[in-house]
Amino acid sequence: MTSNSLSWLRMVLSELPDDARILCVGVGTGRELIHLAQHFPQWQFTAVEPAAPMLDICRQKAEEYGIASRCTFHEGYLDSLPASDEFNAATCIWVSHFIMQREERRNLFRQISARLRPNGYLVSSDAASDMPTPAYKSLLDVSRRMFQYAEVPAGEIEKIISAYGQQIAVLPTQDVESIIASSGFDTPVCFSRPFSFMLGMPSEPSELKVVSAIAFLASENASFITGVNLPVDGGLTAYNGLDPFV
Repeated sequence: MTSNSLSWLRMVLSELPDDARILCVGVGTGRELIHLAQHFPQWQFTAVEPAAPMLDICRQKAEEYGIASRCTFHEGYLDSLPASDEFNAATCIWVSHFIMQREERRNLFRQISARLRPNGYLVSSDAASDMPTPAYKSLLDVSRRMFQYAEVPAGEIEKIISAYGQQIAVLPTQDVESIIASSGFDTPVCFSRPFSFMLGMPSEPSELKVVSAIAFLASENASFITGVNLPVDGGLTAYNGLDPFV
């Protein structure tokens, strides 16, 4: 994640309680966990990661930053995570699009929903686009610039781009929204492109609480827009004047 993407994540979750519990699914080396822990000194984190070397790096970083005492590290997948108190929010950053089968992808989000408190938040980031359209080529150009901005080596950038549609399930934004919404969440809000950060809330059987804000950047009509600061009512985001793609 870029520093500006981390700022978006922090803003979206800024209204959570001081003692919030955060589930980080596919935490990798822990960049979002470290960032949130530094800004919210009482939050507790559960880091789930199947790759032992990456989780070791995450654990080492947590120790270096003095936050390991607030973290629980689980090597494995979400279905093997022991039962615990419900979480206030979950992050799933660049994870679900590696699941090529839609039903398996839906099952991941179901598992996340089952571990969240009522009105808890899911922040998910995935590659999303309608690949057959001309707008997809423009999105690839923007993605390359984003990776270059993040100082990803040129060779690695091309490997990532070539994996789209083959090893990475790039679906239209509305399809990803549908998968999340059918997994126990309210209709998600797409609040950033080109990586389609989505915010979802678990549905309650008695009432479907649909988040009303609709981001302009979720549509193909905005394919040439590299970023927009968009405040969402209810404290889901907080405008601070930062352009997320500068």
